[in-house]
Amino acid sequence: MRNNLILPTKVIDCIPTNEKTINVEFDGIKPSIIALVPRIIDTCRQCRAYQRPGPHPKTTITLATDINDIVEADIMFHNDFMIWHMVDRADRWQAGVILPSKNAQDVINAIETCWCSLWGPPKRLVADGERALISQEVTEYLARKGITYTPKAPHQHAQIAERRGQILRAQMHVIA
Repeated sequence: MRNNLILPTKVIDCIPTNEKTINVEFDGIKPSIIALVPRIIDTCRQCRAYQRPGPHPKTTITLATDINDIVEADIMFHNDFMIWHMVDRADRWQAGVILPSKNAQDVINAIETCWCSLWGPPKRLVADGERALISQEVTEYLARKGITYTPKAPHQHAQIAERRGQILRAQMHVIA
């Protein structure tokens, strides 16, 4: 029995890292020392280099092929004003109206004024989790108009509307 066995780096590098348990028996090594082996493997640069790669993230894109198919909306702030800003994904046509407040009726009026009165109701409305859009009154309005509301996940933004909003905000700063 060997009492003072030191594991050389080569032995640790040879242990497969993609296994959940390491089935290695060493005579005379304390179990507390053997318990350290997985942590050493997880922090070893050479072991990580030979690890099986994890799953790749799947990227998806929704392609709008028709005008008024997918419309993104966002509330934009400029000076003391809130602006309800809507952008069509297909042709990037945009419209906006001053939003007096974030209550449900004002949001409904903004959707009607800047989009539905010109183009009719869009098939799908994408927005970044505006609280007014999840109210009962707005949900009923969207269902009545046949609009499918798709909220973005937390900390995500309606990217086209956000970028077009930045451009619009820059233009308004130059004009004002």
